[in-house]
Amino acid sequence: MGFLGSGRGLTPNLDALARRATVFSRAYAQVPLTTPSHATILTGTYPQFNHVNYMGDALGQDVPSLPELLHQSGYRTAAFVGALVLDPLKLAPGFDRGFDVYDAGFHRRHPFQSAQQ
Repeated sequence: MGFLGSGRGLTPNLDALARRATVFSRAYAQVPLTTPSHATILTGTYPQFNHVNYMGDALGQDVPSLPELLHQSGYRTAAFVGALVLDPLKLAPGFDRGFDVYDAGFHRRHPFQSAQQ
């Protein structure tokens, strides 16, 4: 990536975005596991409050989530995920709450079938 020092020119779009954005040289996760870490991002709470400690733990209705709050305020919300552990039908129940579209992309669809069906 050019914005991190590479001169190979392989990431022109990311480099353009970085020129107009804030780039952090370090990032920290509250939990070293994907599902609980995403629950923390979505709710702004630690695992002891959102009760997502492991893969497969549901994100409960009792903890407000950012997409839910944004949706209630009139925003359109969408998530397009590429990690099987964030599949709300199997390993991340409740993670799709508040999203108008939550496309995990892991389920075969018939032609012309939307991600919501």
